[in-house]
Amino acid sequence: MRRTGLKPTARRQPDKALISRPAPCRRSHQGVSLIRRAGWPAVRDDRYGGSRTMTDRPIWQMSAVDLAAAISSRKLTSTEVVTAALEQISAKNPSINAIVDDLADEALADAHELDRVLRDSGPVGPLHGVPVTIKENVDQTGRATPNGVVGYKDIVAPGDAPVVRNLKRAGSIVVGRTNTPEFSFRATTDNVLHGRTFNPWNDWASAGGSSGGASAAVMSGMCAIGHGNDIG
Repeated sequence: MRRTGLKPTARRQPDKALISRPAPCRRSHQGVSLIRRAGWPAVRDDRYGGSRTMTDRPIWQMSAVDLAAAISSRKLTSTEVVTAALEQISAKNPSINAIVDDLADEALADAHELDRVLRDSGPVGPLHGVPVTIKENVDQTGRATPNGVVGYKDIVAPGDAPVVRNLKRAGSIVVGRTNTPEFSFRATTDNVLHGRTFNPWNDWASAGGSSGGASAAVMSGMCAIGHGNDIG
């Protein structure tokens, strides 16, 4: 038997909080994919358990559509929704490694501002206050765009790519940037710069690629929508 040099690792059991969740839905337009969660009906429930809940599920399990509706109707605030996403990032990302550029401070500042705007003049767009992630292969003002490549880690974007600009115009809040393989050119997500992104269900299964960071972030509740794109 040929030795590979790899050490055996114990298989991680699926996260029980994820087992009964709907599968992500994927919509693609002109090569840009938005991975989002399917959701449950928005039934009012004021239970508290960590983050506030709006349904029989906590905020981080609500769909983007339900979150936007709850925020625009003042049942939730953008700050509450973003806080729930950031709590998931803090709890899950250390073991999954989906988000490789944490924008928690900026996201909370944006959420506070959007709450003020909502009070003064109403929602700025259809995704007002909805937490999203951006794949690290597209430009976002002031952030590096390494595309999984060590040599590109210090290349900072002077402006937003169109998809980022449009998501912001729609009112969404970027909570982080997600991992991708080198040059976004593999069907699994691993690189020397950031390491491997693990499947939230089991770390012996692939998170896919090249938008494995985006899919893992959505499935583990770090965001309601994850930006991704296709090779080709």
